[in-house]
Amino acid sequence: MEYVKDTKVTDPTAPPAPTNVRVRGTEVTWEAEADLESGLAGFIIERDGRVLAHVPEKGKNPFGRPVFQNLQYSDTPTQPLVPMRFTDATVEAGKTHTYRVIAVNTVGLKSKSSADAVPVVAPTAGEIDALAGKRIVFLGDSITQAGGYIGFTTYYLERAHPEKAFDVLGLGLASETLSGLSEDGHAAGQFPRPCLFERLGRVLERAKPEIVFACYGMNDGIYLPLDTDRFAAFQKGVTKLIEQCRGAGVKRIFLVTPPIYDSRAKAGETDYDAVLGAYARWEAELKVPGVTVIDLHTAMRKARDARPAPFSGDKVHPGDDGHLLMARTVLAALGAPAPDESVATIKADPLFKLVEQKRELRSAAWMKHTGYTREKTVKPGPLGTAEADAARIQEKIDALRNKP
Repeated sequence: MEYVKDTKVTDPTAPPAPTNVRVRGTEVTWEAEADLESGLAGFIIERDGRVLAHVPEKGKNPFGRPVFQNLQYSDTPTQPLVPMRFTDATVEAGKTHTYRVIAVNTVGLKSKSSADAVPVVAPTAGEIDALAGKRIVFLGDSITQAGGYIGFTTYYLERAHPEKAFDVLGLGLASETLSGLSEDGHAAGQFPRPCLFERLGRVLERAKPEIVFACYGMNDGIYLPLDTDRFAAFQKGVTKLIEQCRGAGVKRIFLVTPPIYDSRAKAGETDYDAVLGAYARWEAELKVPGVTVIDLHTAMRKARDARPAPFSGDKVHPGDDGHLLMARTVLAALGAPAPDESVATIKADPLFKLVEQKRELRSAAWMKHTGYTREKTVKPGPLGTAEADAARIQEKIDALRNKP
């Protein structure tokens, strides 16, 4: 339902200034509070102190009413609108810019400028060069263990850069957390959630990654309302992950914010996606040398809001479409956006089938090689012929991607 004014009102109050302005690659995102008097008409994007764009270009919906003047936000004025975004298509690779956002209401009043976004260098091919030839390890929970987004990401890297070699290991573990927390009765009381730090030292010692991607958070809130202590445990876990990786010689760390909890909370239910949103916003604000944050949660929330069907059948684990969206988000952050094509088209490609075969083989072998504890303990064992077998699959991959 929309909130519609029946009479003309003279509004002397400027709208609140946008907050949480962030820049990732060429994308600018921000949050804004509702203007209860007149409604928001749109936003002005400034780059280096000059007006760059107006968003949206048309500030009215199909019914001629203000785009952002919705009842749900009028009822909860302290709640920000859904994250807004703008892509700066005119930015030149390698150049640094500072962005600010100004809100404008329907009577033309402007807010104060937002705080300056942290200047970010536009993505270049250098990100891909930095990945090539390096041991890359993906860490995470069951979503990472499923590996779909790792497979799609590797496939596009192999396909787009046949002249480069990519060494990617997916080492996710179902149920895992960074926080070390576990809800009562997890897995019907059979075992508590595993924590990454039981195995991280062995992963770093044996796999010797130079680059680590880590996607956690889904399990860290243990599916309960936002809580200071649980939030602090997650934050402590992220910090510990960074410290241990850097101590082991990891050169780059990519923190991927958690996927969405794919369900709208009903009355009386915990809004668990709001918990994940809080975790994601905290990660996105981190400024640590050598650490890059890829804001998957915001991208996935926007994509989910734009489609009728869920990404996940059980609210937690994305299907193929969700994993492809995850891969596209990772690749976009690396300055290597993937082409717009369907899952069916990708899976029909013989190159993808080989990439997946290699990923599954190495993931299974390296999980046993590094060891882990979940419902039972798997002690570290030998790799056996896994790497030799993977090398033979890679030869087939190279033959396909270098084929005229």
